Amino acid sequence: MNAARRRVSEGWGMFPAVVWTMLLGTLMVRAAFFMVWPFLAIILERQFHLSPSEIGGVLGTAFLSSALVGFYSGNLSDRFGRQPVMLAGCAGAVVAYALLALASTLEAYTVAAFLAGFSRAAIEAPSKAVMADYIDDQRTRDLAFHARYFLINFGGAVGPLIGLAFGLSAMQAAFWLTAVSYALFAAA
Repeated sequence: MNAARRRVSEGWGMFPAVVWTMLLGTLMVRAAFFMVWPFLAIILERQFHLSPSEIGGVLGTAFLSSALVGFYSGNLSDRFGRQPVMLAGCAGAVVAYALLALASTLEAYTVAAFLAGFSRAAIEAPSKAVMADYIDDQRTRDLAFHARYFLINFGGAVGPLIGLAFGLSAMQAAFWLTAVSYALFAAA
């Protein structure tokens, strides 16, 4: 047991700063995403009186765009570099969430949701590739990817709770917080 703990603690210490940036940035943007995303359905229902299936269609466009872009973002980061693709994804996310904060039409919400999904996919694959680029040891790399997966789930669990704690439920202005989180991730 002590040997296993020692390997884990050594693995944490072996993460380069850029890997820590990817891990903590992932936690920050995922928590911010999940802080506001569940409330988008409420906003769509309250402002536009959409049915559950119509809301699912709007939100589904975000995940569809993410799935489609996900096939190509890794290839683009191999061609043009990880940083430019990730920065473009962060810039797209900032625009998407700013648009969600300012939107007043169903079309604007739909476009912003699509752009949010598109942008997330442009960040995901390159960030994983950065981690793999900077960690040669397989055990340490595995630990980094397990930590990333945990932080995504942790962000998904605490994000809505943070939103509720701050009274952000179904407040359109809360999307600014998510835009800022992506701007901070880009800066890091």
